Amino acid sequence: MRQNSESVNLASQIARAAIAVANRGVIAMIGVKPTMERIVESGNKISGIVDTINGNAFKTDILTHNFSVEAAPHLFYAAMAFSV
Repeated sequence: MRQNSESVNLASQIARAAIAVANRGVIAMIGVKPTMERIVESGNKISGIVDTINGNAFKTDILTHNFSVEAAPHLFYAAMAFSV
């Protein structure tokens, strides 16, 4: 009977310790949530910036291509004139 009582007391202590750890975990998670929301918000802003940069790079690539296509005949005639 005494051993049974000691086992119940030990189990009760372990349960109280587990509840305390769980409560600390809940408190920690409550603190983590706003941080995670700020990280998601920052990630969305970064994604928008990267999209803008990609759009500008694409436009620059198109402009460069168009310039080279327009410049090629002029360079050809300039080279012909120089070689004469």
